[in-house]
Amino acid sequence: MGPASDSLLIRIPLRENLARLKDGMHIYATNAALSIEAQITRGGFHTLGIEAARKINGAYHWDDKIRIQVTPMELPVVISVIMGWIPLCQFKHHGEDKNKGFEIKHQRTNLYVALEEKDRGGIGVPVSPSDAFGLAALATRQLCANHPEIDARLVLELCKSTTARMIHAKQG
Repeated sequence: MGPASDSLLIRIPLRENLARLKDGMHIYATNAALSIEAQITRGGFHTLGIEAARKINGAYHWDDKIRIQVTPMELPVVISVIMGWIPLCQFKHHGEDKNKGFEIKHQRTNLYVALEEKDRGGIGVPVSPSDAFGLAALATRQLCANHPEIDARLVLELCKSTTARMIHAKQG
């Protein structure tokens, strides 16, 4: 980027742009779909709710969906996967009965998001680069809302320098 582009970036407040994002998105695949929404937990934490539904006979069955809510401890790790800083995350023990979980994998050409519930199996959906961009922006906005005193760029740098490095150290 040249000097004109750099100065333009400085003049556009990132936090204001993140605040204008939609509150959710749908991602449709051949056999299933995801609904991802900005949510606030009972404790006041801004996070993501993720729902997955199977497609049967040409229709998505949202009445038989699997639903989870990303926890405060999981959100920075989820962002690190979406951004490609770590290859995957897997979380279990969601839901009242602690029988649900989710996994997000960075697969080079796309993301893969899968939700599972005991005795019901899993529902997985590939996420295209353009949808991954929207998901990254939405997740970042939610994490920034929890830390209004910190610039959005610093929030992402903290995700990268803490979460990603700690997970790589565990695997090493």
